[in-house]
Amino acid sequence: MTGSHGAETTADNTFSGINTFFKAAPSATDGYNVAAYVFRDTTGLLGGTAGNVNPTFRSYTKTGSGVAAYEWGILSVLDNYATAGEDVAIYGQGNKGTGVGPTWAAVVEARDRSNNPNPTTALVGIEVDVFANGADANSSRIGIDVVAGIGVPGGVPPAIYAGIRIGPQNEDAANATISNGLLLKGAMTNAINLFSSGETGITFGNSLVTGMDLSRGSYAGEAVLLNANQAIRFDTTANLSLSYHSSAAVFLFSGAPVQMQNSMAFPSVGNVASTASAGTAILPAAPAGFLIFKLDGVNYKLPYYGN
Repeated sequence: MTGSHGAETTADNTFSGINTFFKAAPSATDGYNVAAYVFRDTTGLLGGTAGNVNPTFRSYTKTGSGVAAYEWGILSVLDNYATAGEDVAIYGQGNKGTGVGPTWAAVVEARDRSNNPNPTTALVGIEVDVFANGADANSSRIGIDVVAGIGVPGGVPPAIYAGIRIGPQNEDAANATISNGLLLKGAMTNAINLFSSGETGITFGNSLVTGMDLSRGSYAGEAVLLNANQAIRFDTTANLSLSYHSSAAVFLFSGAPVQMQNSMAFPSVGNVASTASAGTAILPAAPAGFLIFKLDGVNYKLPYYGN
């Protein structure tokens, strides 16, 4: 390739046998004065056909069935030896100027055109690799970082509907079936770690056979671990819940104690009666002992008998 700007020359000394654009004597203040610049301005045009794609830059690679080498359409390499700044190998920016036109900063598509089911080789939409050595005490290595912020300086902070959305095309189940919406494999200190604040950590809002299945796992400790005074709720009105209060060593069901350390406790509502019908059983003269329990906070004793 031959550059047409005076500041750009061809150089083969770095990549032998390959013509390259080379920015002569670059400086730290160059800004967007890059080695190769492709510009397409359609602001003065009207019409066009919806669905047609007019790229500013297009790279096309076609591989034959006998090719064993790795053919990559575009390869961008950044060797970063800087001690400051933010250096990026590939950056895509989509600016939504009018607030009307749908805008994407990047789209990566993998399409299987063989029409064959049950493939034996990979089809991957996007792969993110992070290779390093040693520990990460400062939490600096991140595979995918989703960041939300203010679009126009001085504007109101935005509400973002979803950080990551996974589903079939157009949310239509007829377009695809996803076996695992999120699949985590391998050794992880915390497979999912929720440090966010808000209303709900995890919400299930669709029709499922089982909301949460822990039966397939193997746990060295607890399958579910709650702290003291944290509750399990059985309805949306908080009328039915189960919690453990460490200060009184008591389990509460719907706010009333159901079990205490070295005793049992029950709420009286629906659990007691003032009369009873006579039966045919004969009670021994002396019980083997008494079971102590609380009824509405008052201690009672219930006799029990041995075999």
